[in-house]
Amino acid sequence: MKKLTFHSWETCKSQERFILLLCHLGGLRVARARVLIQHVLAQQPQTLELPDKVAAELRAQAEAIGIACAYE
Repeated sequence: MKKLTFHSWETCKSQERFILLLCHLGGLRVARARVLIQHVLAQQPQTLELPDKVAAELRAQAEAIGIACAYE
């Protein structure tokens, strides 16, 4: 398991795409994903603990849409 922390949004603010990533890969419900996004937009880091392979895929896709994230 890895802890993946989303720090801030660097570029495109495509909330729908990030919601889909969090729901599909992160296993979150839409309401929880929206809350997480609001915190990230406010530059309040949010951490998810995920299996290694899932964390790597989510990190790669999140970074591709401009979200600053890192493993803790």
